Amino acid sequence: MIIELFGPPGVGKTTFANTLAQRLRERGHAIELVLSVRPAEKASAPKTRAGNHAGSRVSAAIERLRRPLVEVLALLRRSDATSDGVVSADLVRMLRPTSLMWSFRLSQYLSRLSRSWQCASMSEHIVVFDQAFVQAVSSLMLLGRQEDETLVSRLLDRCPKADLLIRLDAPRDILAARLGARQEAQSTLERFFELDMKRNLDLIRIIDRLQALLEQRGEAVVRVDSLDVNSLDEAAARIEERLAEKLDRRLGTAVAS
Repeated sequence: MIIELFGPPGVGKTTFANTLAQRLRERGHAIELVLSVRPAEKASAPKTRAGNHAGSRVSAAIERLRRPLVEVLALLRRSDATSDGVVSADLVRMLRPTSLMWSFRLSQYLSRLSRSWQCASMSEHIVVFDQAFVQAVSSLMLLGRQEDETLVSRLLDRCPKADLLIRLDAPRDILAARLGARQEAQSTLERFFELDMKRNLDLIRIIDRLQALLEQRGEAVVRVDSLDVNSLDEAAARIEERLAEKLDRRLGTAVAS
């Protein structure tokens, strides 16, 4: 079973993915997490010495440059690279970002995501993606400057479907504050690889439209408020109940057949 989260930047998708996974593990479920952790967030606690802190920022920026090149070489070495990249190539071709850099980055991200999703679809565990294809479609809408519902529906048709789709939400002012704090912790070079504040906040409107379109298509979306730790804990409990219902229905169908 695959659980997919989506929502605007700064809403806490990775935080909630961890919260949900921990709760489900405590109740005996086998969980796998697929996290799109940003390089700057891989470090644990901030270093006490300024030199170490600056060094971690430089390392994060270098990682942003190194990782795509390594992944391209890995794809070229794989005999099944073309099959891995079918979905990602189709999505980027259907709605190509106006920026060459973002076109390249999204192509590489979607190629990695396709491989991870393929593995998850064959797993007997519950696999939680902190963001996946729905989030990627929202980025393509933003960076391709295109929100035509017919085209977006075609993009969604091409994407594999999660068993449970969760949209995280928070007020605009909270998101702006979180994004501001994130930017302050980044070096100038790191910011070069990020969307600016305005475009990040533009994703709120796009995510709203995308959720409405998903629901028009008959796809159920569970909405979660991401205000604080308590709200995330309450949401995780609600998702657990929803998940139990799905698992019971799936077991009943298997027994009947």
